[in-house]
Amino acid sequence: LPWTTDGLSFTQRIALQVLAEGPKTYSELFSAAQMQREPLPSMGDGFFWVVLREISDAQSRLITQA
Repeated sequence: LPWTTDGLSFTQRIALQVLAEGPKTYSELFSAAQMQREPLPSMGDGFFWVVLREISDAQSRLITQA
């Protein structure tokens, strides 16, 4: 479910927290977010990619609107 304050999903929030620590390759990000921090890891790398695209697309829309 999305956060009530910003609309991010739990998975999106974890991914952004990991990226805030510094640049990561996709496999490093997936491992850190899904295998180490997700309490119930059930997402494969393909769907995780979709989650990251949603974040990227939302950021692109915000930049375009500014």
